[in-house]
Amino acid sequence: MSLLEVLVLFVVAGFVGFIWKSIAIKDHAVYLAKQVCNKENLQLLNATVSQQRCWIQRDQKSGRLMFGRLYEFEFSGDGQERRKGWMTMGGMALESIHLEPWKEGYIPPKAGGSPFS
Repeated sequence: MSLLEVLVLFVVAGFVGFIWKSIAIKDHAVYLAKQVCNKENLQLLNATVSQQRCWIQRDQKSGRLMFGRLYEFEFSGDGQERRKGWMTMGGMALESIHLEPWKEGYIPPKAGGSPFS
């Protein structure tokens, strides 16, 4: 094998690994969106999330480089109106979540706070 072939093999393997991990993180984001919607008595529409952005960031605890991702999803409080929600993931960890107000008097969770507390 030539050096070029080895380099191409590493690039392809890295790309496949990135896609594989991205699918796992998206599945986890769907699970978290369902949990938040259930906690707030909301319906997660389309039962999915959509990745809007991806960037490189440092892990707060270890300082290692990792990918941050912004996901968008839609939910409904009354079954009629569609509202948007966003979540920021750092690797597999939920960093923040924001839901558009769907009822009067709703106070969104604090940024960076756990939606499960």
